[in-house]
Amino acid sequence: MKRPKVSVIIPNYNHARFLKRRLDTVLAQTYQDFEIIYLDDASTDNSAEVFAAYADNERIRSFVNDVNTGIPGKQWNKGVREARGEYVWIAESDDYTDEHFLEMLVPQLDAHPTAGLVYCHSWVTNDQGEIIDSYDKHTEDLDHVRWKRNFFNDGKDELKKYLLYKNTIPNASAVVFRKRIYEEAGYADEWIRYCGDWLLWVKMLMISDLAFVAWPLNYHRRHVGSMSHGPKAKVGASPLAKADMEIPELPFEHEMKSWPAKIRYILGRNALRANRPAEARQYFMQSLRLNMAPSTVFFLLVSFCGRAIYQRVDGIKSRVPLFGQYSMRLHRLWLSAQRIFSSNYHHPSHSG
Repeated sequence: MKRPKVSVIIPNYNHARFLKRRLDTVLAQTYQDFEIIYLDDASTDNSAEVFAAYADNERIRSFVNDVNTGIPGKQWNKGVREARGEYVWIAESDDYTDEHFLEMLVPQLDAHPTAGLVYCHSWVTNDQGEIIDSYDKHTEDLDHVRWKRNFFNDGKDELKKYLLYKNTIPNASAVVFRKRIYEEAGYADEWIRYCGDWLLWVKMLMISDLAFVAWPLNYHRRHVGSMSHGPKAKVGASPLAKADMEIPELPFEHEMKSWPAKIRYILGRNALRANRPAEARQYFMQSLRLNMAPSTVFFLLVSFCGRAIYQRVDGIKSRVPLFGQYSMRLHRLWLSAQRIFSSNYHHPSHSG
């Protein structure tokens, strides 16, 4: 059997009410060289009944979990391992798409062999699928004209100028990526419940480039129960407060190798603000394994002190320039400790 060019992965959990529109808009694509991999993460609604109408379609393969994983990355990785296509589109089950989506995005990957992914603009819809906004506003604070036209960019340049500040690829359903690059980047992290897509794009763009299509061909549904919905959810809101982009940061390496560490540091700060200290500590520990930075150590310690203390520290960092002077003292102390440590500590394997 001829391998398809694109593998469309549809992860689903309790989205029976949206599933038909998702499947129909994938099957109606004007570009037809694709397979569908349907992944159900142990849904408890009538998803099985909805999917049954499509089960006999020869281009669809289905995999149903007995136990819910609760982690998007686990399902994404499972789908990619099953994918036979050169390109992969993770089409989340609660979103839907324009019929020209693949027709517009696939040629971008064909034309740019170094591109690891291509994505497009998205409309934002409500529970009923009615358009209520777009993601045009999401990147205006970074550049108010850049995302109004198609572009191709070096992946590391994209990280340095844009993705370090916010997730400029806000919806995974708007992305088509090269399977090989996903694999070389080490797959999606399977312990992250929130912001895992942001970290994945960073890892992929460390080793590849990206393309962008300015047409809004994706419809991102925001509803109760979606990852992007919540009391503080706001289209265009940065994962980091704008104040954090305007003040001196705690000392941090700026070499390319520190970017994966920095993105985990940022995700940790974001998790603390959302009152998820346990998740924040996982991010900080991962960051420290990549780059032993004093800022990360500082906020790792703060994560054990309670929300009130973190809010006070976060407020100081956002409003008092003297905090930058304090951070420099912290940095000098940290360097001194490193020198003492390295001069006095001898690993047993190095002793005579």
